[in-house]
Amino acid sequence: MSLRACAVALILWAGAAMAEPIDAAFGAWLADNGGPAAALAVVRDGTVTGFDHGLRAGDPVDLASLSKAITAVCAAEIEQQTNLDWGTTPDGMTVTLRDLMYHISGIAPDLTQGVPGLVTYRLKLPDRVVAARARVRETQQGTRGQFLYNNENYALIAELIARTGPVEETCRRIALDPAGAVGAASPRFGYALGWAGWAMPVTEYARFHHHWFNGARSAPHGALIWAQDGAFAYYGLGTFARHAGDDIVFSHSGALCLPDYEINTLVLTRVGVGTAVAAVKHCLDETALRDLQQRFDALLR
Repeated sequence: MSLRACAVALILWAGAAMAEPIDAAFGAWLADNGGPAAALAVVRDGTVTGFDHGLRAGDPVDLASLSKAITAVCAAEIEQQTNLDWGTTPDGMTVTLRDLMYHISGIAPDLTQGVPGLVTYRLKLPDRVVAARARVRETQQGTRGQFLYNNENYALIAELIARTGPVEETCRRIALDPAGAVGAASPRFGYALGWAGWAMPVTEYARFHHHWFNGARSAPHGALIWAQDGAFAYYGLGTFARHAGDDIVFSHSGALCLPDYEINTLVLTRVGVGTAVAAVKHCLDETALRDLQQRFDALLR
């Protein structure tokens, strides 16, 4: 074996070894929460390592709201390459791409959530229908300029992306291919591609998120969510961002909690350190999800 090959092998081994404590913590967390089937991917030193816990890290899973980062990066890259800009508005609306991206459009209520959301899922209402429904709403219940998380914002972004070409094909080429990541519209939820409809292995999503949020997109931006103890949190390109001491951390979770289907997803990237992505075949409460995020946060250092 050449010296170069030995060096590469050593780097790969070191990256995988650094991922093992995160997997051990994840395994302990799973045991604490009833042992649901799950999969984990960790990026350390440029190495992507997958861990199987009843789900295979190399098999596609529904990303739920982690899909938003793909939509956001796609739209942001189109904005740089074409005549789509941050001030672009959906047909018949005054809200802009920037408003939609940062969830400050004032669009509400979110009819993809709660009981109305069950109708959206049962009827498999596509992005264009969800967007049209939001667009013709006579009275919006939010306040423009104030943060209010709403899946309908990202359905409207998908509609803007569709002006340049088919959303899946366009976003795969613009957002996934540069990261060396492979993904596709979910067979089950692909109709909601803009906000919850991508499916890919956790290892592939880790490649995507680490590429964009550990590098070119690694600065907090967007709508200010809160300021506490000198730390600020923002919602930017389909993900939350916050300062953690001298570090920057991006994170987001997703959930599809339906009568016949459950999955939770979580991603956390600490800039300059690494990325962890988990998929759990169970609907988690906020306490369990926060605990998992804190464990990832503590170990990705």
